[in-house]
Amino acid sequence: MQREGYCRSSCGACCEFVTLNINPSYLQKDVRHWLDLHGIKLRESGGAVWAEIPTPCRELQPDKSCGLYGKAERPQLCSEWPWGQEEIDLVDAHRGEKTCTFSFTEGA
Repeated sequence: MQREGYCRSSCGACCEFVTLNINPSYLQKDVRHWLDLHGIKLRESGGAVWAEIPTPCRELQPDKSCGLYGKAERPQLCSEWPWGQEEIDLVDAHRGEKTCTFSFTEGA
């Protein structure tokens, strides 16, 4: 798959939270409720369960731009994201709308 698209200026949607792949046993009602009380949402995507932890990047500026964009201190991970449709789906679910401009197409 080949990634296409670009980062929109002042979007910052992927920098507002962290996602971690977790054990599906966390889908139990009581555990889900406990996580929800801590502001953590569980999302199912691509057959996996993801914990969405609302912890914005400390370099996310008030206008939603990256304070490290174009600087050597910016993690390479930020330039390479997203790696697949699952990450795009999680960002769009977080915002409740189609936010991310990236997409994936079959490579030649």
